[in-house]
Amino acid sequence: MLHDQKKFPALPARFAELAPTLDGLARQAVDGITVSPERADPMFGAFAQVAGFVRSAVCIEGTVLETGLRAILVHSGAFALLPPEFRLPVIEAAQAAVRNNDNAALSAFRLDPKVYAVEHYTPDIVAVHRETGTAFLLELKRTTASYPRPILDVLEEKMMATALVTRDALLSGRRPLIVSRVEVAIVDCSDKDTRDHVIGLNGFDQLLGCPGVGDSLRYLRASFAASVQSALTALVAPDHGDAGRSFLTDTDSQEFPSENLESELDVEAHGPVTINFARKRQLARTSG
Repeated sequence: MLHDQKKFPALPARFAELAPTLDGLARQAVDGITVSPERADPMFGAFAQVAGFVRSAVCIEGTVLETGLRAILVHSGAFALLPPEFRLPVIEAAQAAVRNNDNAALSAFRLDPKVYAVEHYTPDIVAVHRETGTAFLLELKRTTASYPRPILDVLEEKMMATALVTRDALLSGRRPLIVSRVEVAIVDCSDKDTRDHVIGLNGFDQLLGCPGVGDSLRYLRASFAASVQSALTALVAPDHGDAGRSFLTDTDSQEFPSENLESELDVEAHGPVTINFARKRQLARTSG
């Protein structure tokens, strides 16, 4: 896909080879949106098909970002990734511990991930840095600006509660991963939310210890936006848009390489685990 280089963010050099993959992912997602021409909507009238397309595009952007981030982290070679369906139990005792203790005290808690739990939580991304043994529980949002604080507080508590069982859950899996620290973060991919309890793409590289990830996600967002706008042009003014939506080549539609979760980390398996919720001010202090 050719882009206007004056307006389009550049991929960092270390991820430049991912351009066809990320562009293909963006186009594939947009090509997968189907809206019936006969769709009736009394509010939008003749624009019902356009409105339906826009709603669908907004809904799938999160999935595009998650899939793209997986490809980026795999390409970096620094992370072991858990499968998308990996889930963690939300244990009541863990939630109580999060409510009643600060982060520093949470490292003393050991909770069995195999105990019965009514609720489970599936993070968008669970990745373990191979060298440091840091596990990342990540929740990606196309934008967090529309989320009121109480909703984010509930999400933060749930993520922190599952962080308490992450080390033992990963250690007891079929392919054990040894974890010494768990970082929890809600990521605002729009970089517009100034609240402290979410981080933007500007601080994402620092959190992960992997330069170029934030800019690579910006590239993916821009590629997805370009595909969406091209498809919208074809819907609104077919004579002036692309001649139909583009189809993926075999290279574009290739699956991302499956991640080998077997890794050896020189970290004590049974020592205390540090639990931390990433915040803007915290990242600013460590970068200063």
